[in-house]
Parts: sequence; C-alpha cells; structure tokens
Amino acid sequence: MNGKLKMDNGKLKKKKILNSQFSILNSSAFTIVEVLVVIFVISVMGTIITEIFSRSLRGGNKAQIIAAIKQNGQATLEAMDKTIRNSDEVVCPVITGEGSIFGDTAAVVKDGKYTRFRFKAEATGTNGYIVQDNPLYVPPLAQESFINDICNIDWDDPNSPGAVSITDRNTKTGVSVSYVPATAAIFTRNKKSGFNDTLTISFDLKPGVQAPEAVSGQIDPVTFTTTIQLR
Repeated sequence: MNGKLKMDNGKLKKKKILNSQFSILNSSAFTIVEVLVVIFVISVMGTIITEIFSRSLRGGNKAQIIAAIKQNGQATLEAMDKTIRNSDEVVCPVITGEGSIFGDTAAVVKDGKYTRFRFKAEATGTNGYIVQDNPLYVPPLAQESFINDICNIDWDDPNSPGAVSITDRNTKTGVSVSYVPATAAIFTRNKKSGFNDTLTISFDLKPGVQAPEAVSGQIDPVTFTTTIQLR
C-alpha cells in the first residue's frame, strides 16, 4: 500500500512537474505576444507623432510664408507710395495726352533726381520681383531721350547704379510678384487736365517659386493695390 501510495505520489509529483513545464511554456508564449503588442503600439504611436510633427512643421512654414507675403506687400507699397507721392512729376509710364497708360515701369523725378521702379516677371527658378534704382541723367543727352530710355531701357543699365530689389527674392522663404488676374501691368498712370496725375499700383504676391509644394499649394496669391495722387 505504501508502495502504491509512493507510486501515486510519484504520479502526482510527475503531473505537477509537467504542469510546471506547461506553465513555463505558456508564460514564455505570453511574453512574446506582449513584446509584439508593445512593438505594434510603439509603431502606431511613432506614426502618429511623426504625422503631428509634420503637420506642425507645415503649419509653421505656412504661417511664416503668409507673414512674409504680408510684410513684403505692405513694405513695397509704402516704399513706392512715399517716393511717388512726394515727387515733382511722374515720367513713366509715358503718356502724351489725357487718359490712362499701363506699364511695368514707373519713374518719378524730385529736385532733378530720378527714381524708378521696375517689375521683372517670374522665370524658371527665379521669383518675380520689383526693383528700385536711380537712373542718372548725363548731358548732353536730350531730356526727352533720357526719359524714353529710363522707361524702356534694359535691366543692366550702366547709368542706373544702386539697383535694389524691394521684394524678398529668396526662392524658398521669400515672395514672387505677379500680375493681378485680368491685368497686364503693375502700374497705371492716369492723366486728366486740371488735376495732378495719379498712379495706381497693383500686384499679386505668392510664395517663392521653390517653396515646399505642400505649403505653397495651400496659400492663395494676395493682391496689394493703392492709388497715389501727386501733391
């Protein structure tokens, strides 16, 4: 009986050992599942965090470009407004009688000093921009010929030192100047007998030509316009 009991005890002991082994196997398998679950959760969280970061970055870039557009537009209008309003005469665009004339060049004269603003259209890899310079009148060139030259002369005019772009030409963080839709010029000069000339300036600003597409595609061109009457 004792032998049988030992045998029974032995069987019981053996069963206990097998159960322990089974428990160990189950424990090991559950640990692997846990690891896989953790890896999956981390991957999902990583994807979410990356997406949030990307959206935040795009949002930051968008806000920066919009701010640059507003700042450039206002500064450009203010610079031209101050110079043109205080001038003695508008000489470009050239107009011989009453009416309106359009052009991409505006020039004024103040106490014999000429200031010119010119628009250069967007090209491959280059922003559209507006440049300011001060053409020099060099006698004995006739005054009429000089005015005709400064209204139509090439960009590399040797008598036009100190040309400065008044819009940010950085292709990634700057702005690009373009025509307002349905117009074909930046400047419009209006001349009417008995009244001082007026000059209307109108242009669109949009992100630079190499700004990230994901950002620039979400920003519409902003129109800036003003009409200046000489004093």
